[in-house]
Parts: sequence; C-alpha cells; structure tokens
Amino acid sequence: MTKKIFIFTRYSVLLKTKAWALSKDNDFDQYREKLFSSERMQQHSFFFKELTIPSILYQKNIPESVDFYYIVLTSKHLPNEERIKLESTLSELQRSKIIYIEPEEDLYDVINNFISKEVKVGEIFASIRLDDDDALHPKFIASVSKYMERSFVGHVISHSRGYATLFDFDQQAFISAISINYPKNAQGMAFINSRINEDKYFTDQVNVYEIGNHTIVDKFYPLIIDETINGYIRMCYKNQDTAEKFYIKNSAKNNNVAINRIAKKFPLNLLKSEML
Repeated sequence: MTKKIFIFTRYSVLLKTKAWALSKDNDFDQYREKLFSSERMQQHSFFFKELTIPSILYQKNIPESVDFYYIVLTSKHLPNEERIKLESTLSELQRSKIIYIEPEEDLYDVINNFISKEVKVGEIFASIRLDDDDALHPKFIASVSKYMERSFVGHVISHSRGYATLFDFDQQAFISAISINYPKNAQGMAFINSRINEDKYFTDQVNVYEIGNHTIVDKFYPLIIDETINGYIRMCYKNQDTAEKFYIKNSAKNNNVAINRIAKKFPLNLLKSEML
C-alpha cells in the first residue's frame, strides 16, 4: 500500500487567535496590517520562491512506495497580487495544493480534513512542518521515508543537524553561515501516523502541528533524532530581532561554514549566486 508524506507550510495565515507571536500585542486589524505589510510580504515571497520551493522541487531518491505532497496554508484575505505570485510559484510543483483559510476557521481542522481525504484506511502517513523561508536537504524526504513503517507509527522524527544563515535583505546577500545541531527543531519536524478506520487514527493528534511545542515534544511522544544528513537551512535575517538574536547566540558555540560548501549540498540558485 502507498505511503504518503505531506509537507505543510503556513504562509501568512490570518487567524483570529493569539497563538502566533505576531498577533499577541495587536488587535486583529493591526495584526492583519502587519501580516500583509509590503515589506514583510516582499521578504517572505522572495525566500519562498528562491529557497523553500526549489528545495522541494529538488527532492530525490524517494522510494517508489512513497508519494509526497506539498500543501501551502494561507489566508483567503491574502492580497490579490500576492495570491497571483503564490500560485505562479507553485505552478511547477506536482502534487502541490494551496488551501485558503478564513480567519474564523481552525487550522488543525483544515489540515486534518485534507489528510482525511487523501489517506485511506490502513495507510501510513507522515506530516512535516516547514516554514516559508527555510529549505530542506535534497534527500530529506528520502530520509523521512526510512521511518514509514508500522514500528515507527506515533513517533516524531527530528533531523537535528543543519545550517543557519544570516541574510541581509537590503543587500540581497548572505553575510555568514554556521552549522548547528538543534534536536527538536521545528524545521522539517515529522510526525508518523496511520489511519485505523474512517474515524480513528493511531493517535488522537493527527498532524504534526497538533503535537504541540516542538521543544518539549519528547515529553509526550517517542522521539527519533536523525543526524544522517544536514537536513535543513534555517534563514535568519539581519535586523530582524528574534532571528538575528538566535543566530548571534548560536554563532558563539558553532562553527562557521562557507556558503559555497552549503551550496554543494543544497543545489539552490540563491546559494549558487553567492559563489560568483
């Protein structure tokens, strides 16, 4: 029976919730204005097109028994010009889907409804989370495929090794990069599940977002740390407070890496341009 892997990306999802950091200190209208600000949309659409989507397109060595799908969750209120850009960016990617969500909808329900339509009774599936400005190693899906077995159902998979890069958006250039080993990281975290019958899954939590805070996931689920590949690139922006602080903090205890070395493992045009 076919095994299925779903990669989910939240792309400027406007929800009436305080769950997202951007919304915590704003009323809904202010939150919406910030979320869809031209500066923020420009940055995210740039990395999404030049880094995230190419990393999905370049996946290789996927077993024939595994189908993988890429799903973008975004807002029905996404500005029209951004909607056009988003649909154009995904046009070359097979088995991709954009789901437009109303602010009043429950994100988990939307994801689970999609999974319920795609997964048959008895099938094993994995859900993977990926931010709209990060990238996955070309063998990432192949690596997750190793765990698409009954014995791993209910497990969380964390590819802890990867890279963090500091990018100056004004200069359109990478400033520096470091190698990191961050178990329970959000980038590419996967959750293995299976459908028992029409109404029941192996765990009550169907998708990877439902399993809660990724930093304490091992308190609730068996966790596998996979260090076989440098599984991801985590983007950090210069002058973006939280991300730059993460980079500076981790720079003190991790090795610097040349961008051209990363480009050999991640065949992405945005990285190759740094080699010229």
